[in-house]
Amino acid sequence: LTVHTTMATILVLGASGNVGSSLVPTLEAGGHQVRRATSRVAGPGQVHLNVVTGEGVDAALAGADAVFLLSPPGHTNQDVLLSPVVDAAVRAGVKKIVLMTAMGADADPTGPMRKLELHLERSGIAWNVIRPNWFMQNFHTFWLHGIRTANAIQLPTGTAKGSFIDARDI
Repeated sequence: LTVHTTMATILVLGASGNVGSSLVPTLEAGGHQVRRATSRVAGPGQVHLNVVTGEGVDAALAGADAVFLLSPPGHTNQDVLLSPVVDAAVRAGVKKIVLMTAMGADADPTGPMRKLELHLERSGIAWNVIRPNWFMQNFHTFWLHGIRTANAIQLPTGTAKGSFIDARDI
């Protein structure tokens, strides 16, 4: 996430997740000020932002130069949840948004992730969309049951091969 300023203020949604927990120290090492968004009660170094209710969006974006945006886990209506955040970022004068969706999100223009991507593309803000595939970090959580019970990693890929990425590489 690069913003062409000497020291940018960057709002990171999912700051404590697989990707965010690697992104935050990288940004800080680059001299940027990072705002770690949380939907829970904000602790030290965090700002409250709940994309489900819209609570805290404007306050979290105030003075931010850039945003790393992703949907909270367990929600499939990314366009409904995050399009208002994109709109609020426009109003707040944010210069850039990096949106993380998922591999294949562009396959269906009516899918929620793609509708969100298109909304961002039309927003007027500089943007990047990244679409990672399966996270290697999930072998000890998400994939563990299938490995233990079926001695397999079960993917919805049919006969195609699946790929994995380390979240630190995103």
